[in-house]
Amino acid sequence: MNRLKLFIPTVIIHGQDIFGRNARIKFSACEKPGWYWRCGNEVVPITSDLASYQSRRITLRYKTCVLEIYEHIGALRWTGLDGIIVESPKFPPYFGRVAEIWNTLRPCCKETGDKLSWVRPRETCFHSEGDRCVYISPNGLDELIMSIFLDIKGIGLDATTYKMPGPLDDIFEARALGRPDYFYHISKFLRFWGWPHHESATWKQELSPEELLQKISLHRTTDLLGALSLVTHDQLVSGEVVSIKGGHQIDIGMIKKLQL
Repeated sequence: MNRLKLFIPTVIIHGQDIFGRNARIKFSACEKPGWYWRCGNEVVPITSDLASYQSRRITLRYKTCVLEIYEHIGALRWTGLDGIIVESPKFPPYFGRVAEIWNTLRPCCKETGDKLSWVRPRETCFHSEGDRCVYISPNGLDELIMSIFLDIKGIGLDATTYKMPGPLDDIFEARALGRPDYFYHISKFLRFWGWPHHESATWKQELSPEELLQKISLHRTTDLLGALSLVTHDQLVSGEVVSIKGGHQIDIGMIKKLQL
């Protein structure tokens, strides 16, 4: 995968956080390879040591600093963008997907002429909770293959495979599933009173089961890429990943057990 770098010192993206408050996130170029988080006066490498599962999202914690919904930020590493310092309030701007952030960053990126470094798992790593599981196996290649299996009550079954490096636009365009179901009508009503995030979700009330499964699979891939970005701060993990009814909690469980 070609390495990308910002050709301007800083890109600031404005928006509204998940609660509708004004927020911004700053991406700054740095000379060192990898991704880092500015926490007050410190800049720390972003790895799984900082990550935890918190109510349907991935959270980073370092001392008194917290960064929520990191999966939508970390997924950007699979574009090849490198040498980045992230700075944000606890809740960054929320779009329900990655597209708005990447569409702002992409025109500010250039190829460096070198390749990103990959790291391979030492052995298969498996994590499960009940009937949900995710595992990664080494494949001896500088690529990531992800097989996503869905079984969603009231919607249906789906199995799709994605490969990195590979196209990201459809993955980044897919929004998170709006939940719980009853919030659809509340969200739709609140939209007329200034609620900004009705369109930030994929609502099952608005799509056919086939369309809905496709959107959920694509966004599940975003979430998985975000989690896998945490394996190391300066290398991408290769291998074959299988996710069966997976989610943030088992993703974090797996990457924390992974041996390189």
